[in-house]
Amino acid sequence: MLVISRKEQLLNIFDNDDLKAVLTPIVSDVVFLEEKLEELRKLPFIRVSEKNQAMQKATPASKMYKEFLQQYNNCIKTLTSLIDVKEAEGEDALLEGIKMLRERLVLCQDFGLHKCKKFN
Repeated sequence: MLVISRKEQLLNIFDNDDLKAVLTPIVSDVVFLEEKLEELRKLPFIRVSEKNQAMQKATPASKMYKEFLQQYNNCIKTLTSLIDVKEAEGEDALLEGIKMLRERLVLCQDFGLHKCKKFN
């Protein structure tokens, strides 16, 4: 079975080689941001005071996640706006690519605020 990288997978959505060349940096950013978002999801987003449970603070990971997610969403919107409608024979690959991008977007929008860490 042939294993292709995430970058190749995203670039293969586009037919035009000139467009692929222009989009390569954006696709690289998307892959980078996906990796960083995955790492940040493992960290706590809120710290709850042991002295006052109602007192909560956002962690630096929470702030970074929010910034990276915004950048990721902007990149995905740019990429999806440039997808050409393919002919019937290639339509499945296009729809699969769009579905994959949308699933990632929805997954990243699940901010995971339930993660908490105690602080003094």
